[in-house]
Amino acid sequence: MSRKKEIKIGVIGLGNIGSKLVPELQKQSIDFEKETGLVLKITKTSDAKEEKRIPAFEFVKNAYDLINDKRIDMIVELIGGEHPAYEIINYSLKAGKNVVTANKLLISKYGKELEETALKNKKYLRFNAAVGGGIGLIEKIVNHEGNDTKILMGILNGTTNYILTRMHEGLDYETALKEAQEKGFAEANPEFDISGKDAAQKLAILSSINFKTFISGDKLYCEGIQKIKKEDIDFAKNSGYVIKLLATSKLTGEELEAKVMPIMINKNHPLASVNYETNALYMLGNANIKVEGEGAGRATIASLISDIKNIAREMCYSYKERRFFGSNNFNIKPIEETESKFYLKFYGLNKPGTLYSLTGTLLKEKINIESALQLETEGEFIPMFFTTSQTKYGKIKNTIKNIDKKKLKEGNVIMIANDF
Repeated sequence: MSRKKEIKIGVIGLGNIGSKLVPELQKQSIDFEKETGLVLKITKTSDAKEEKRIPAFEFVKNAYDLINDKRIDMIVELIGGEHPAYEIINYSLKAGKNVVTANKLLISKYGKELEETALKNKKYLRFNAAVGGGIGLIEKIVNHEGNDTKILMGILNGTTNYILTRMHEGLDYETALKEAQEKGFAEANPEFDISGKDAAQKLAILSSINFKTFISGDKLYCEGIQKIKKEDIDFAKNSGYVIKLLATSKLTGEELEAKVMPIMINKNHPLASVNYETNALYMLGNANIKVEGEGAGRATIASLISDIKNIAREMCYSYKERRFFGSNNFNIKPIEETESKFYLKFYGLNKPGTLYSLTGTLLKEKINIESALQLETEGEFIPMFFTTSQTKYGKIKNTIKNIDKKKLKEGNVIMIANDF
């Protein structure tokens, strides 16, 4: 089959990733041409801000002027967000362009729809950079289809993993967050990361591909790490556990359980040693497979270039359909119905009888307590810790509402699943 000699590329979005992608792709295109005979040529770039223009590359402010350029074969979308990114990708596919993107929000929300548009127009849509690009998590799942993976467990956000690692090393939450921001692992406004929303979008994509279905990231339950304090870290360490923000999904029959939340895992668990900004995925099926590595920054650029090169190779041959999402329909298990062991922390009134009162309330609701501990410290309110046996999440939440508020400092109850 004849090869297409020159692959013309348009890059839309010249922010932090786009501005670094352009020169790196240009550099790598030299060896790629020697290897394949294909020329990767950045024909045009676009950004809404004129000052983002990269010298030596043709530039337009209007993205649609770029897309409508008949010379261009492939669009790289890097503006991020939902709109106008959705419209740009959708229009590009319908206009006969192949598309590469790192936009996890779009793929987690519209991935199946956009894939269908790509297939209908016999074009390629690739998004490996959207989740753990440096590790190639999407390709790992696709290539391990024979493993029949029933459980996914992931550390999918480098910011929160860095913060929790540093807290286990002795820093408080605020100091660890500030350090993460100084090192460039956390944004000036880190809410999207520390709330668990970023990990939830990534989990939705991975779960959809693994279980051959499609679930939207905004449908998944998520809790962040904002409430975790030094005493929680100390309790975990003294009990032989590590606190990680885990993204987990599990298929049981026709019911899919998927959530993101802080979880205490045994210090010997395969994910317990994944530290700092590293991402990881643990796939449990016929075999238990763990992959880990850098998930963002330079890794995103590397993954984008890999997708660009792979599409360029595919373009040399007849179009070959490839689906990432499936048509399976599973019931999403309500978070209230999920079961786990739980770690609870209350700030109780520092008076005799408080621990007894809290214990009594839990037992009255038929929640079995495995351990109870009261810290001997000064102050009007002191930390009190409980661990429970296997219990429904909804039952725990309802029980907490019935705690005697006269003996409990408002707003300082924390629940961390102790699943694994």
